[in-house]
Amino acid sequence: MRLLQWSFSLSHSTLQWNGDPEGQGLIIFNFLLKSGNIERLKNGLQHIECARCETTRFWPSLSRDTGAEILEIIAQATAQKHVPVVLELSFANDGRCEWAYVVDL
Repeated sequence: MRLLQWSFSLSHSTLQWNGDPEGQGLIIFNFLLKSGNIERLKNGLQHIECARCETTRFWPSLSRDTGAEILEIIAQATAQKHVPVVLELSFANDGRCEWAYVVDL
């Protein structure tokens, strides 16, 4: 018997930006194609932390304006430079969500 462990590290909504494949999807695609970015992202994910409500307005990683650029922000995270994130899986089932992307690392 083989068990699969699923873990969601990030869900980031950008309600006001073009989430379709020609918009945020293309940014994600290009990020993943660039040599070394997947490994940088994997390493950066070790340095994300759940944000507290009072910190939300101070971090680009928590802004809906960041969009798919959240991947680069996380890829730059280090032990000295943690990145706060909010896990919002429910937004994918929200009637306002038109596009959702999964990056399986």
